[in-house]
Amino acid sequence: MMKRIAVLLMLAVFVLFTACASQEGGQAQSPSADTPVPQSSEPEPQSSEPAAQSTEPAASAEVLRVSMSPDFAPMEFVDTTKEGQDSFAGFDVFLAKFIAQELGRPLEIIPMSFDGCLIALEDGRADLSISGHMFSDESAEKYNLSDPYYAGEYDEDLPGNAVVLPKGADELTAKVNEAIAKAREYEYENIWWVQATDLSQNAGAKEVHYDDDGNVIG
Repeated sequence: MMKRIAVLLMLAVFVLFTACASQEGGQAQSPSADTPVPQSSEPEPQSSEPAAQSTEPAASAEVLRVSMSPDFAPMEFVDTTKEGQDSFAGFDVFLAKFIAQELGRPLEIIPMSFDGCLIALEDGRADLSISGHMFSDESAEKYNLSDPYYAGEYDEDLPGNAVVLPKGADELTAKVNEAIAKAREYEYENIWWVQATDLSQNAGAKEVHYDDDGNVIG
């Protein structure tokens, strides 16, 4: 009788051990205090600069045509060591490139005389003009003017330079103002002025004069 009871006890212990082993094999084990836990990668430090924009506008994007008179260094001039669109340099060129980048549109600078820059707005050859235009009430009556974007070396009492757009181009004017505000927020105008001044002192820098139709005259 005692032997039978012992056999039954041993059988019960075996069944209990088997059940526990099965349960432990089917459950995930919690890591111990010594088990290293994978850490998520730390976020990259945030830059004080605005997020970089793609330098390649969409193929379907409309070209932003900017009239400019590259005869007023360091605001706008020609780098004779380069060709085509790459030859235009200066503060206003930096601004034009930045605005085009913010709009996601490819840029085309159309060189012409200072007076021709405004004529190009009236006859539809240009979308806007950046060429050292001073902000004035008289101009504001005939054109849309952006917020002043640079006072620089001028008298602080003067309103500064403005981008000029066709009268009624309110949507584009608002977008230009947004780009100007962003440039000012990060103090790009100070950087651009130093860079433009340095470039204008290079041997290849030249103030080139154009007529109203974009032909070189000197």
